Amino acid sequence: MTPLARALATGRSGVFRIAAGEAGRLGAEAGRGAGALHRIDLSGAAGKDGLLGALARGLRFPDWFGGNWDALQDALCDLSWLGEERPVVLLVEGAGASRVAGEELDTLLEVLRSAARYWEGQGRPFLVLFAGRGPAGVAALR
Repeated sequence: MTPLARALATGRSGVFRIAAGEAGRLGAEAGRGAGALHRIDLSGAAGKDGLLGALARGLRFPDWFGGNWDALQDALCDLSWLGEERPVVLLVEGAGASRVAGEELDTLLEVLRSAARYWEGQGRPFLVLFAGRGPAGVAALR
């Protein structure tokens, strides 16, 4: 059983790192585990607005998304616009190629970890997987 399959089967949530080569097979793997895979491309992101814009596009945020950290927290702890109750897997690619300051990335990680804790408490797995070179302090998915 792969680490993703194990995480989905056990209801695990959190923010993790995976090898860049693993990203290609996640769609089929998430589907087998009844999860919804959403790709977030940070490669062209610059600053807070770039990060928030990439997340909004990748998750198809609704019009009410306010474009700030609090609005991101609210949106990630809602997810009703997705129209489904499946586990959520966010595949974040290109973090190493983004032009984002350390404190902005730290804030993003705080929000993502908070959303993962929220969904874990709701019994709905919420996994954020940074492919390749992710932020410092993000553990590998095992």
